[in-house]
Amino acid sequence: YLRLLAGRIPARTAAPTLLIRAGEPLGAGDHAHGWPGWDVSDDQVEVAADHFALIEAAAGATADATERWLKT
Repeated sequence: YLRLLAGRIPARTAAPTLLIRAGEPLGAGDHAHGWPGWDVSDDQVEVAADHFALIEAAAGATADATERWLKT
């Protein structure tokens, strides 16, 4: 799916949006080179976790970030 993401051109939506970014690399040598720098969200927050941990080990922190944003 990485090839699909590289070619995707996202568009803004009318609804408010939050982009939650992984603050840690997946592993040694992962510097996110080649990842598209999307800037289509209204707000962004970085969680101290890697890509997969956002929905696994750091799911609580991801949920907290989402809840804080929803309350604003």
